[in-house]
Parts: sequence; C-alpha cells; structure tokens
Amino acid sequence: MNDELAHLALEHVGPARAAQVPDLSARLRDALEQGLVAARARWPDAPAADPSFAHLLGAKLADCPELAQALPRLRVEDLFLAWWAQRDAVHGVAALWAAYAPDVQALLARFHGLEREELEQTLRVKLFVDSETAPARIGSYSGFGFLQNWLRVLATRTFLDVARTQRRQRALTLDAEFDAALDEEAPMLALITAPAASVGALDKRRVHQAIRAAFAQAVAALPPRQRTFLRLTTVDGLTLEQVAATYQVSRATVGRALTAGRAHLRAVTREVMMQELGVAASELDSVIRELETQLDLSLARVLAAPLPAPNQ
Repeated sequence: MNDELAHLALEHVGPARAAQVPDLSARLRDALEQGLVAARARWPDAPAADPSFAHLLGAKLADCPELAQALPRLRVEDLFLAWWAQRDAVHGVAALWAAYAPDVQALLARFHGLEREELEQTLRVKLFVDSETAPARIGSYSGFGFLQNWLRVLATRTFLDVARTQRRQRALTLDAEFDAALDEEAPMLALITAPAASVGALDKRRVHQAIRAAFAQAVAALPPRQRTFLRLTTVDGLTLEQVAATYQVSRATVGRALTAGRAHLRAVTREVMMQELGVAASELDSVIRELETQLDLSLARVLAAPLPAPNQ
C-alpha cells in the first residue's frame, strides 16, 4: 500500500525533479511507513490513508522549493492528522484539537485580558472553516516541520489579531468618552485657566485641542521602555508581575518605569499647554489635577504604535 501511495505522490513531483533528489522514491516509502504506523498507533480509529492523502502529500512535495534539503523534516504523521481534519469535520477535527489542546490552553493563558471562548472559537474557525476570503488554514500546513509548532504560530498570530481588533474598538470607545468628558468640563476649564476679567478669552474648543495635542506630544516623547510598560498596563491590562516576567526584569523596575512615565506625561503635557494657552503654571496645576482621569483614558488612543519585542 505504501508503494502505491508513494507512486501517486511522486506523480505530482514529476520525474525530472524527482531525479534531483537522491533515492527520493525509497526515502518517501520509508517516511510513509514510519509516519502511518505512528499515526495508526496514535489514532487507531482514524481512517486508512487513501489516494486522496497521497495526492495531498504529492502536492506538498511539489510545492517545496528545496525538496532535497527539506525531506528529512517531512512529518507524515502530522500531515495525516491535518488531512484527517480536513476530510472529517467531526472526528478528525476533534482528534487534532485534542492533540494540541495543552498548547492552545497555554497560549490562551497569556491573553488573560480577552475572552477565552472567543479566542478559541476564532482559532477554530480560522483553522477548519472555509470563508469567502480565505480557505481553512489547516490546508496550508506544509507537512515539513512539526504541526505543533505551526499551530502555535498560527494561534499566537490569531490571538494577537483579536487583541489588536478589540484594542482598536476599545480605543474608539474610550476616545469618544474622552471627547465627551472634555466637552463637559470645557466651560469649567476656561474659568480655571483664564483670568476672571477675561472669562471668554479661552473658548472650550481651544482648550480641548490644546489638551489633546499636549498629551499626544507627551506620549510621543516617552522613552521606549516607559511607553511600552504604560501601554501594557494601561491599555492591555497586564499586572506589574506579568510585565516583569515578559521583559525579564524585576517588579520594582517596572514600577519605577511606570512612575517615571506618568511624571513625564504630566510634565510635558503641562509645559506644552502653558505654551499653547499662554497661562501661568499656578493656573495650569488645577487643570492637570482635574484632567488626570481623562488623560488616562486617552492612552488607549495615543499608545497605538507596535510594541518592541522583549529584551529590546
């Protein structure tokens, strides 16, 4: 049977290219023998590999640009599981999901601020369901390299996409709340920042724009580590311990960076607003105190640049 499967697979490669790989036919038969025996031992209730599996294997071989170098990494057992999941949406999918459930759960634990069921369902859909814009991703597994590693990468990217989407949605919501809060406070701010004799000197739109511009400049000028730690704790909801573990630093180091970052935000925001509005420092102190909460809300909007990798 393995001879027949190997023959069908090699039809996709073609004789000219097959001749470039020493002993390709024999090596492929050996890989099929070992891989299918391992698959049968691992999933005794799985269907037998048939010509459709051979054609899938052949297509993967034909798509491999460096076949001679990649052949030792061919994982017939893993490709068999991927093939089974594609053809059997009940038993095959259940087998694949059960095989790598610990890996998925470990990744889910890292995205503690998001809904686990939503993340898991999103990954399932991406893996196993054809959409109008893209086929089920399980079909893109090449068969070269471990399916476990491939799935971890796909799951991580999927969860990050969900996190980014939710963060953008949350940022839009918080931005609207921030705008509303400033609109409500603007008359009071004008009274605080303008002398009593010239209450109308600063209209609320000018105050509003100055606050937003000043805070955006302050965030843009943050040192990279302070910006990163503020984003992780304020926007993504990570604890100090989680940030410390991610960047392999102490909790105290994270705390000092956050304290310094917030002091920087207050100082730069204050300086820019004084220049923009032409008010004295004593008058601006009241404005800054009143706006602490609203300024925190806008972090979700202005801390939008991609995060650096740990240890950078």
